Amino acid sequence: MADDEKNLMMKNPDKNTDADKLRKAAEARVKQAGSLSTQALPQAEAARLIHELEVHQVELEMQNEELVRSKNKLQADAQKYTELYDLVPMGYFTLSRSGEIMEINQGGAKMLGKYRSALKNRRFELFISPGDIPKVPPVYRIHL
Repeated sequence: MADDEKNLMMKNPDKNTDADKLRKAAEARVKQAGSLSTQALPQAEAARLIHELEVHQVELEMQNEELVRSKNKLQADAQKYTELYDLVPMGYFTLSRSGEIMEINQGGAKMLGKYRSALKNRRFELFISPGDIPKVPPVYRIHL
């Protein structure tokens, strides 16, 4: 193992544990499937296999880099969405098909006079007076 990898693993013990678990699981699979290491290989074949493994390692590293970039972009997009949804001055509600409040922003919670945590998974119709239900546009009355 290279010194850089050892230093990185020492700085992040969780990553070391995950890497160790992954390594042990991979070694167990190789042992179960049977290993080429117990067979005598001609030098040319061994060199070809080493080259294939090195190329595959680089491919995996490149895929990992792309996954990290994608993850970072998704996290940034999620943060942007959360800020837009939560901080808009009007009330936003995301309802399930059965009319339960799945998500609610701060404005919506303020309109209903409750904490957001107390509103999630509650039926939206409970917060509409029966006399006002006919005023709700038909497209929104499906589950009320």
